[in-house]
Amino acid sequence: MMVGYESNMMEDYGNEDDDDLLPWFRFRPTDVEIVEHYLYNKAHGLPVSSNDVLIECDLYGEKDSWSWRKYFKDSDETSLYFFTKLKKVSSNGSRIQRSTPYGTWKPNNDKPIYRDKAKKNQIGSMRSLTYMPHRGLKSTIGRWVMHEFRLAGSLLRNKQYEDYVICRIESQRDKEKEDRLISEVIQNEELSVEIFEQQKDGMTNTKFADDIDDIKLELLEAYVSSLEFASCPSKWDWAAINTTPSTFMLPMP
Repeated sequence: MMVGYESNMMEDYGNEDDDDLLPWFRFRPTDVEIVEHYLYNKAHGLPVSSNDVLIECDLYGEKDSWSWRKYFKDSDETSLYFFTKLKKVSSNGSRIQRSTPYGTWKPNNDKPIYRDKAKKNQIGSMRSLTYMPHRGLKSTIGRWVMHEFRLAGSLLRNKQYEDYVICRIESQRDKEKEDRLISEVIQNEELSVEIFEQQKDGMTNTKFADDIDDIKLELLEAYVSSLEFASCPSKWDWAAINTTPSTFMLPMP
């Protein structure tokens, strides 16, 4: 029976005020805390503390689904937490939409989350996913991993919030190397590359000439990453791009 357990959760976590985060604060919740405190409250329309570090973001949306990257740009954290809603591929099906305009979150495995060491009270689950950029947008610098936390179905009561999950996205990149490359490419005003025609679905497809040496390719990718290339095409002069390859200069930030 879960009634007593659920009642305790309401009593313990339902009346907390938002935290005033101190400068030295680091958000490091356990898997159990993520589910039974933050996600449980969200799924029942209760106040959620630590709103400053739990970001509302449409990770699986058709538009601006790359926006989560901007939160990493000016942060020293390698892991950030997001509230997002799951979306089904079809209204009658059970498959979850994980493909975005710029990549796909590929599921790897699931792990049950229990509140007690005896593993009798399952309160949720954690699914691991890896971000796979679409062809033409793949970068050799950086790798993104997500842990998606779900509340157990037996604890869901409010249909309005039942599709909410908490996603922990981890950046597995060499930030020092990336910052160095970005600095170098900004100083190199003469660096140019070739860009080919856009894909038929309207998503920009960049390819690089075979004769560009490896270091220039790395510099370019770091620069593109720093400008949030995929979600900010306005930073580039697309009107000047024809259906045939054309050479252009990298814009300065």
